[in-house]
Amino acid sequence: METFLGCKSLTSLDVSGFDTSSADDMAGMFKGCSQLQTLDVSGFDTSKVTRMCSMFAGCESLTYVDVSGFETGLVDRFDWMFLDCASLTALDLSSFQFDAATQMDKMFCGCASLTNIGCTITVPESASSEDMYTGSGLE
Repeated sequence: METFLGCKSLTSLDVSGFDTSSADDMAGMFKGCSQLQTLDVSGFDTSKVTRMCSMFAGCESLTYVDVSGFETGLVDRFDWMFLDCASLTALDLSSFQFDAATQMDKMFCGCASLTNIGCTITVPESASSEDMYTGSGLE
């Protein structure tokens, strides 16, 4: 579901009203939206989603995104989810579940300003998490 992939001119976007109740793949959805500063995904229903890899990757100007309501119990791919989101300072991932995760590589890599994610992530023993925090304020 690469809906907004590469939309480099977008600066703000309110997609809170999108019906995502049947979506199972959100990989790359906002990837490369480098000028995007604000994004409202607070209304997203992610209860059927299995892939969130690269969902916000390359959103280097993004200062805030509310993912606190995301249901992630079925998600197995979190790799590169916030890769190079250099302007993010905080995320609330306290509702995230990582039990089904198999890939978490570079999830926060390049998020230099990110210092708070609202929880401690326990990576499943079978999941890959190479360079998960490299270049982030969470190192």
